[in-house]
Amino acid sequence: MKFKLGRGWKWMEKDAGLKRDIEVVREVRRALRSKIKILVDANNGYRDDFDRAWRLMAQTADSKLHWMEEIFPENVEMYGRLRDRMEQAEIRTLIADGENVREPGEFAPYLKPRRLMDVLQMDIRRGGFLTNLEVARMAEAAGAVSVPHNWGSQVGLYMGLHLAKGARAVTAAEDDRSTCDAIVAEGYTFTNGHYTVSDAPGLGIRVNEQVYGEKYRAKEVVLSAG
Repeated sequence: MKFKLGRGWKWMEKDAGLKRDIEVVREVRRALRSKIKILVDANNGYRDDFDRAWRLMAQTADSKLHWMEEIFPENVEMYGRLRDRMEQAEIRTLIADGENVREPGEFAPYLKPRRLMDVLQMDIRRGGFLTNLEVARMAEAAGAVSVPHNWGSQVGLYMGLHLAKGARAVTAAEDDRSTCDAIVAEGYTFTNGHYTVSDAPGLGIRVNEQVYGEKYRAKEVVLSAG
């Protein structure tokens, strides 16, 4: 289960937001016991606030978070400090980030000389298949994994699933349950946390021409090369 933190950045006073974030993590863990991995995404809600970021990590350590995503924006110095504190406290939570990265080389300082990110998250649509495959290979070489970021895109989910099928270091696909009524997808089923993937050419999707014509064609923009 993955859910949002970072209330002190947008919706609450900072200390009150931190307190609520901690309470929510603990309550979710209490409800789920140890059966389900908990992933949290702070959406950079602890930017420029290392002290509160560390308090969040330290005070949720007993909840054994599987990963912490975007606790603050990508920053080598900040993540180095966070890694130092986590190692001293023996906190094993994975650090996930990178959805704003545009080129694979930008991950390099987070992988060498020591690993500061455990889950690399280049956006699946921004990077596409080939660039995300390169990121996956970088992750594997450093003992990390890749779970490409996806938001608001059913097609992005299918891209992530196919990438995971072909790249050992891609361990999951991000599914926010977004749908598009003009897409017809066959061969995908979701059961007990696992997807089957279409064996049809490409992504195994086609356009519902009737729905597209009725709802979207009037706003169509045609791009041509040259």
